[in-house]
Amino acid sequence: MKNSRFPAFPLSRFPAFPLSRFPAFPLSRYPLYYSPIHRQNHQNPEPRTQNPEPRTQPMLRKLPLFLYALLILYLSLKPSGPEIVSIPHIDKLQHFMAYTVFAVVAAYAVSTKRAYYKVCIAIVLFSGAIELIQPSFGRECSFFDWLANSLGVSLGMFVTALLYNQQKRLCDFLNLSLD
Repeated sequence: MKNSRFPAFPLSRFPAFPLSRFPAFPLSRYPLYYSPIHRQNHQNPEPRTQNPEPRTQPMLRKLPLFLYALLILYLSLKPSGPEIVSIPHIDKLQHFMAYTVFAVVAAYAVSTKRAYYKVCIAIVLFSGAIELIQPSFGRECSFFDWLANSLGVSLGMFVTALLYNQQKRLCDFLNLSLD
């Protein structure tokens, strides 16, 4: 009888397939060597108990994203003050830069690429919702502000991808793990 839960060879011994990078395949749950004896002993493993301590690390990683979202919300809904610099369309540049930083901060808060894409879509929808409710706060609703926000998120995603690729190359060069 073949147990499909455990592979027949030790995947963790192959450097080209580091299992620790995949959260769906935690190494602490599986034995280091996958011999038939280990498979026999693990046919009916003991039920794992849940850790009663809350996991605060993921929450702490999301805190900067939440605080930055509150800052963006406040700055977008507060009444605009007097114009200090009279450069045409400077507000579009401000929107663009703020949402570029928003997308880069979001990359720190999530752990997978799929979650990052979902968060970036949520940021674009968040900016659209802000633009729609701005008239009730005495501000102007502008499609071009939303477009600048969306382009800023796109640039933030691009910058994040570049930074990740550079980090990955450096870690590969130094034989380090990205964990």
